Amino acid sequence: MKRFVYHPVSVGSLVPSSKGLSGLITSSPKLSSANVIVELGSGTGVFTEQIMQRVKKDTLVFAFEIDSLLAKMTQDRCPHVVVINDTALNLIGYLEKYYVKSVDVIISSLPFAGFDNTSQNMLLETIFNALSEGGEFLTFTYLYNTFLPGGRRFKEIINKKFLNFTISKPERSSFPPSVVYDCIKHDRDKKTEQQKKK
Repeated sequence: MKRFVYHPVSVGSLVPSSKGLSGLITSSPKLSSANVIVELGSGTGVFTEQIMQRVKKDTLVFAFEIDSLLAKMTQDRCPHVVVINDTALNLIGYLEKYYVKSVDVIISSLPFAGFDNTSQNMLLETIFNALSEGGEFLTFTYLYNTFLPGGRRFKEIINKKFLNFTISKPERSSFPPSVVYDCIKHDRDKKTEQQKKK
């Protein structure tokens, strides 16, 4: 609780994610066949643990957590994960360090609705560039955030960047209730062409 009080944007939530939410955001069929997975904002490792239960033995899993104490908690909970105590904005540099060309699935717990316009755009551009063609980006937001300016802006940015973008039904076992954004990367030119045809 103390870390949330002093760092509400970076920590993002006062309570751990529910089993319902962690199950929903890690339910993608792509996880079982992915070669490289990245989690952004691993917190205490709740989602990380769920991810590790669904992947192949040789899948390379990275978990980014900017809070050093939470990063250690994730590492202790999931010793086979490459935990990186740094900002998600440096994702591309770390992929290059590990000779990874692209990522199959990115799962995020970052509080995007609390970020300003520049931060939202920079993070989504980093995520988009890291994904392979057909790669999947999943993130959740609290339902009330979808009605706030930051949440509405974030949704608009995602909709412009990703060809396939869906929103789950509210997960009400989570407190507060949450929704999951599920985005598939395709070439942006394809989206432009599709929009022209409409």
